[in-house]
Amino acid sequence: MNSIGSANADSSNGNFAAVVATVLICIGCIAAPLALGGTHPLAIAGLNAGMAIVTCFWAAFLRPNRLQLAIPLLFFVGALLQLMPLPDGLLVSLAPISAGAWKVAHEGAPDAWGRISIDPAETAAAARHGLLAMGTVATVYGLSLRSKYRNWIIAAMALSGVVIWTLGLIFPVRPNSFLLLGFVSFRGPLMPGRTPLEPPYATAAFGFPDPVQILGRQYLADSWIVGDGFGPYLITNHFAGALTLTIPMLAAAWLSVSRDRLPAWLRGGVAGVIFACAFATLAVLVQSRAGTASFLLATLTFGCFVARAGAWRTIMATATLAYVAVVIGFIIVLFGPFHGVDKLFPARFQPAIGALLSDGRVVASHVAERMFLASPILGTGLGTYGDLYPRMVGDDSPWYFAHNEYAQLLAETGFAGLIFLGVFCFLLVRSATGFWRNAANQDRILGAAAWGALAGILMHSFFDWNLRVPANAFLACATTGLALAAGSKRSQQRERPGHADAGRSALAATFILVVLATAVFQARDSASDFVQRRLREAVTSARLHAADPKSASPEQSLESAIAAGERMTKWDPGNAQLVATLGQAYLHLAAMPMPMDDVDSALRSADARFQTARRNCAASRGIAEPQP
Repeated sequence: MNSIGSANADSSNGNFAAVVATVLICIGCIAAPLALGGTHPLAIAGLNAGMAIVTCFWAAFLRPNRLQLAIPLLFFVGALLQLMPLPDGLLVSLAPISAGAWKVAHEGAPDAWGRISIDPAETAAAARHGLLAMGTVATVYGLSLRSKYRNWIIAAMALSGVVIWTLGLIFPVRPNSFLLLGFVSFRGPLMPGRTPLEPPYATAAFGFPDPVQILGRQYLADSWIVGDGFGPYLITNHFAGALTLTIPMLAAAWLSVSRDRLPAWLRGGVAGVIFACAFATLAVLVQSRAGTASFLLATLTFGCFVARAGAWRTIMATATLAYVAVVIGFIIVLFGPFHGVDKLFPARFQPAIGALLSDGRVVASHVAERMFLASPILGTGLGTYGDLYPRMVGDDSPWYFAHNEYAQLLAETGFAGLIFLGVFCFLLVRSATGFWRNAANQDRILGAAAWGALAGILMHSFFDWNLRVPANAFLACATTGLALAAGSKRSQQRERPGHADAGRSALAATFILVVLATAVFQARDSASDFVQRRLREAVTSARLHAADPKSASPEQSLESAIAAGERMTKWDPGNAQLVATLGQAYLHLAAMPMPMDDVDSALRSADARFQTARRNCAASRGIAEPQP
């Protein structure tokens, strides 16, 4: 009787955990895109907390197997290895670029040890995001093995697509209006279309360095291009990525709900209209080239997987494979080491092709390839592409993302990342093959939607950074879990509680502890981001006051932001960007009318913060140097 009661309790706890996890995932799918693509600080904090909760529930109550628990942990441990201090000789052999950067940061000290990551704080944050992302994929996979929870998640993604699409049609951003959703301004405080206030992922992620001269010193303030905006997204390409991830779910939900209620021709016709209207939105209104091409692949893949055996399935499979072949050829020409390939085309096409090959996105991918070749074993550290880009191109222009997820992964993780990517692709191919062969008719439509959306976003990732946008990254995690579950042989079976397994239980407990610790650090990161925003606002106010002395004095805001920054550095001492911005605030405070002793104290504090920033990051931005 006791064993029966225990089993019933475990089942009850598992069902409760599954319901809570599914509800949180559904809320994230719908709510995150509304918060400016999830870039609002509160949205990021909420997403992080939600992902931590659902992954802990998954590990504690839904009985994942050892491999599902081990893969995220192995990724996390591998990323943390990039943070280990190493002697110069070993570091030179593993990561030559990092070794040189740390030697400069340490001013050539022979006994100073460096790290593979040139920006340990950024790498640690990226590792935490990666752990929760992989945990979310595994959680959605486990939940989607039960049709009830799978249907909830697909319905939430379908509703999310409707909301995103509708907001885009209602609030298309007009050129140079810098107004999102009719009331959110992203104009920029110093110059229209550029902002030093927002973090790069809340902008177009590339910009210009503004030299700021003060008290005989000079530092570079990155001024980011604000983006074009569409609907609730700051970047049109990210709006396109959101539609690619959600519109197939909307079509699948329609086909499933209308089954046995409407004629097949009407159901299929409405689904076709949904895809056609979304395609027209992306091609005509949004004008996202990569987004439109990726959505077309999502549409073809959906049609290919949803088709039953016969001539129509053969036609769709042939069309999809032909399109994939064309895309692969285009990617090889665009990103491959082919110079002068535009000369192979007729003269009237050469200017357009030459402009495409010299596009900033293509150049950014080539820079990532050079980083990989220069440090091929373990890369330069997760999240460090933006730190190294200016050095690789020989100027100070900031470019935070490579606009090619695969090239950036190789640059930051080397062959280790390539192996991980290969394993991921193998799992996807194996699961897609299983779905193609074995999915039952009643589940084929829903599974096809997940595979179509996943194919589209994987293609789009060659040309943009959707997976760095919080809302789209979350939607992509949910899509991946749905697709893997659709291709699982257990997708038609009810998940049964596993037998007691001490090894699995220990691994699950370890996973939960790591996730909880990650959640604590991410809460600290959110607070640190808020404080950095205050510091940037105070520094920007000081710059405006320097240009127009009649404007309000920034002294009080500087002092308040500095006090918050000093408190935050005690909790986040390794954050080089926080410390460097704090140093800038001290430098501007020293320029305010005050006694000479206070000026000297502020200058000493600024110098100390800049020195700390150098030690914390081998390529720290915004450090003041003596003015030439």
